[in-house]
Amino acid sequence: MNNLQALLILISITIITSMFDFYTSDIKECLENTKSWNTKYRIIFNILFHHFFANFSFIGWMFNNVIILLIFCISPIIVAVHWTKNSNKCFITEINNKLCKFTEYKEFNEITTMLDFSDRSFSLLFIYRFVATMYGVYKLYNLL
Repeated sequence: MNNLQALLILISITIITSMFDFYTSDIKECLENTKSWNTKYRIIFNILFHHFFANFSFIGWMFNNVIILLIFCISPIIVAVHWTKNSNKCFITEINNKLCKFTEYKEFNEITTMLDFSDRSFSLLFIYRFVATMYGVYKLYNLL
């Protein structure tokens, strides 16, 4: 698979998960209640970027570019450190919560939530991400 094909898959999954999020989560109500178009665009951009990054964390191993694979392999560490330092909250979700004027923290509706991964399958999800990251490291090693 070439990089363009991987990118098209990533963009397609991002569009699908974002649209699902826009129509089924608290974001739908937020966008309906937000008067400012500038704020609506910021919310939409944040959601699209968040889905793009979340989906990239699942399928970034599909790319054959050294820089992209390096980002894919390093991003779990960066995310883990960020979550640890930020009270187990994502700063992008916090920005959206503020833009939507939510009074309580609303979690991001990522693909695992959409696919209804329960707490029991969390370890399966962790194993997948670990194996995917190790495969990314393997591909990165072979490209260098």
